[in-house]
Amino acid sequence: MKIDISGEIKDLDGKNLLNKEEKPLTLKEIFEQASLASIAEDNGEIKMKKYQIAKRLKENKQNDFEISNEELNLLKFAIGRVFVPLVVGRSFELIDGK
Repeated sequence: MKIDISGEIKDLDGKNLLNKEEKPLTLKEIFEQASLASIAEDNGEIKMKKYQIAKRLKENKQNDFEISNEELNLLKFAIGRVFVPLVVGRSFELIDGK
């Protein structure tokens, strides 16, 4: 499936959350951080899959990102474990097209 990773993460008032460069935080950045995050439940196989996703994200220069359901589930799990509820909720809304 293809996911638009250019979507911007907003606060509850609709204002953009900013990254460390003071630019709008995007779903691509959330995916990159989640794919490189170390989570206690991850074994070597899962870490390798997440690493491969991170490499593809880095190489991707398009707004759309091709991702399997299994890979998306890995990222959603990582997002849920790593980020605060606002970022989780907004990320999942962008993923689900809401």
